[in-house]
Amino acid sequence: MKKTLKIVFAINFIVLNSYGFTQPQFYSLSEVINKVPNQSVPFNATRIEAMGFRFSGYPIANHNNIVPGRLYHNAQLTDYFTPTELGGVAHRKFAIPNSNNVLLLVSFGNFTDWHTDVLCVVNPAGQVLSTLEVTVSGEPFVKQFRINAQNQIIVTTLHPTSTTSVPFASFESFHGQRRDVTYGINAQGQFVQVSKQLFQPRTYTREELKQDDSDEGTTTPNLWEGNETPTDHETNEEEDEEEDEEEDEIEDEEEESVEPRM
Repeated sequence: MKKTLKIVFAINFIVLNSYGFTQPQFYSLSEVINKVPNQSVPFNATRIEAMGFRFSGYPIANHNNIVPGRLYHNAQLTDYFTPTELGGVAHRKFAIPNSNNVLLLVSFGNFTDWHTDVLCVVNPAGQVLSTLEVTVSGEPFVKQFRINAQNQIIVTTLHPTSTTSVPFASFESFHGQRRDVTYGINAQGQFVQVSKQLFQPRTYTREELKQDDSDEGTTTPNLWEGNETPTDHETNEEEDEEEDEEEDEIEDEEEESVEPRM
């Protein structure tokens, strides 16, 4: 994997230099927050928006991985790597009401199939107060975000109901549950969960989760446009299996406790 990333990075370097581009300049976060333009709300990070994020903006000097830039191999988001060759690019900035801090959007993945967006609360000195991962794609999208008019961040994630790894590179479909989690930002600049809405699990196909291909005139729905049925139950296969085993044990105990009739 590291070898592959180095090859990708080398190809990008050669291509950029062949067109007269030089190595990108890296900016500190204190510099970036003064360069990135303000973005109004409400804001929807659609698939088309998300794909454009990586190709414009200001490369950040992300020393010690202050802004965590994980790139994922599977839909469970358990198999990931943090490349040093593909640094973050800052390209959107949102004002935080009644605060001198700003909300900065940083994208990782560059010209690869991997794509992760992270929102950061940054103070005027360029210090990162907290971070929130808001977009994940390994070519198919499994996480997207929106910011509403009340400046709340809504992160929509598709969670596979099985712990068996669902690799981005090869899966055709998986059974999963959509979860919409709403976050606010407190006075200390920390992300805090406000609410969580669950939806009935269903099967998601690769076709419906792939990146938008606007060149072919098609528009893939965003994750929040899936028309799933809301529910209060959080589902995974392991919990269901445990519940079934508990029910079987109860039934066995009841059968053993029944006295034989004469």
